[in-house]
Amino acid sequence: MGAGPAGLSAGYYAKRNGMPFTVYEATDRIGGNCVTFEHDGFLFDSGAHRLHDKDAEVTKELKNLLGDDLRLVDVPSQIYWNGTFVYFPLLPIDLMKRLGACLFLKAVADVLCSRFRNKNTCASFADFALRCYGKTIAER
Repeated sequence: MGAGPAGLSAGYYAKRNGMPFTVYEATDRIGGNCVTFEHDGFLFDSGAHRLHDKDAEVTKELKNLLGDDLRLVDVPSQIYWNGTFVYFPLLPIDLMKRLGACLFLKAVADVLCSRFRNKNTCASFADFALRCYGKTIAER
C-alpha cells in the first residue's frame, strides 16, 4: 500500500489488529495526493484532503493521532472551471450565475431525471457523478 490517507489508514488498522503490513511509497513524502506546498510565502493545498468529521469515532481517533498537526480551516472549497471559481459543494445560485439561465435549467432537469431513473447503487465514480449531478454538470 502507498503512504496516502487510504494506505496509512489501512496500515494503522492492520497494526491495531495485529496484522502484518508494509507501506510502500513511490515518492519521498507521505500523504499521497494530499499535499500542502508553499510558493512565495503562500500555502496551496493540492488534492482532496479535507476531513469531514461526520463520524464522531473517526474524528476522535484522528485528533488523537494528529494532535496539534490537525488544524481547523474554515474556507470555502472552489473548483476552477472555465476561467472562474465555482463553489463546492455546488450552490444553485452560483451555478445559475456561472452557467446562465438556459444551461442551468437543463442541468436541473438532468439532475431530476437522473435521480428518478438511476435508483441502483453506483458501479463507478462516473455513475455516482451522473446520479448526483446529472449529465450537464457531471461532464463539466
